[in-house]
Amino acid sequence: MKKYTGKNSLKALWVKILNLIAQETKIERVQITIDTTIAQNTNYEIPIEYQVNKNELQVFYEGCLLGKGENYSEIDSKHIKFLDWDVPEGSLLEFVRRKQK
Repeated sequence: MKKYTGKNSLKALWVKILNLIAQETKIERVQITIDTTIAQNTNYEIPIEYQVNKNELQVFYEGCLLGKGENYSEIDSKHIKFLDWDVPEGSLLEFVRRKQK
C-alpha cells in the first residue's frame, strides 16, 4: 500500500475517480426559469428526454432536489407532473439526467 504523501496525492486520486465516473455516466443538465406558473397535477414538458422509472432524472426547484413520488412524478420520456403544488412564475428549475453507458 502506498503511503499518503500529502494533499496533492489525495487530490490526484479524487480527479481519477471523478474521471472514471464521468466515463461511465453521461450527464445532461438543463436550467430554465419558467415564465408562467405551472399548475399542480398537470403534465409539464421538460427540455430533456429520459427513461421513465430508471432513476435517470433528478429535478431541482430553486436549487433544492425534489423527491420523485413526493414532489413530482414521471409521466413519459418528456413529461413530469408536479404533485399538489403550483410552481410559481419566475422559478428556477434544473433537470439532470444521469445515464449509465
